[in-house]
Amino acid sequence: MKIEILDSVECEVTKTDAANIIPCLSFKSSYWVQGPNKKSKKIYMKQVFSFKGQKVWRFYTGLLPRVLDYCGKNNIEVELVGEEFGFERQREPFLKGPGFKEFRDYQLKLIDKACEHQRGLIVAPTGSGKTVTFLGLISCYPELNILILCHTTTIISQTVDELKKFGFKDIQQFGGGNKIRKPSKRIVVSTIQSFAKLAPEDYMDYFHCVIVDEAHAVAKQNSQYSKVLGSLLAPCRYGFTATPLKDPEAQLTYEGLLGPIIGELTIHEASELKILADPKLK
Repeated sequence: MKIEILDSVECEVTKTDAANIIPCLSFKSSYWVQGPNKKSKKIYMKQVFSFKGQKVWRFYTGLLPRVLDYCGKNNIEVELVGEEFGFERQREPFLKGPGFKEFRDYQLKLIDKACEHQRGLIVAPTGSGKTVTFLGLISCYPELNILILCHTTTIISQTVDELKKFGFKDIQQFGGGNKIRKPSKRIVVSTIQSFAKLAPEDYMDYFHCVIVDEAHAVAKQNSQYSKVLGSLLAPCRYGFTATPLKDPEAQLTYEGLLGPIIGELTIHEASELKILADPKLK
């Protein structure tokens, strides 16, 4: 079968070839049917193809590793056409600001993983310095236009404060009382609710990189995150979370729109490094 990488959002296969990979791009879902006396639950397999045409079907590019792994295990020969999109690291991570001394070893490892893979989820427990990690990642790309998406105005305000604290400039904030308009700065920080109000043509090819804070919110096929990330052509895509969801729909959604888990610091590892304390209940 032939898989064509169209861009950083979608890959395309023929309708015939799509039939071969349906099992790895489906999950169990359900709906309720009202009967004469009671409702009954019906189970069906829901597919996550982003487009279904008469001749070609498409799936999100972030699911390409999953598809290739499935094909390899099932002896399906694949011809890959097109190039994967991304940007090489422009410099080593660098931050300078009040209270900051140096990156911890695990933070540097997570940043290296992100720069190596170009897209995917970074998993780290709350309290492990997640904000410093993704600010360090941003510092590796000083010339790229970067979008940071959050789901509350409190988080975007905190993120903007942290950016300014560590010397980042040319910042634009959407939401939290700020007027919503077309992106015009190098770094844009926005709530997903505010950014989803923009027309896709206002931002689709403006950004080189997108970072989603609390990325476990990228969990539903028909969400605001799906609308924005499905329209955004940014090749570099990162999500940061402490709690990646295990639900099949959530996994397929965040993998497709962002990518698979590419770096992780577990609570046990954080405890051994004396970053977090083991909880004791009394």
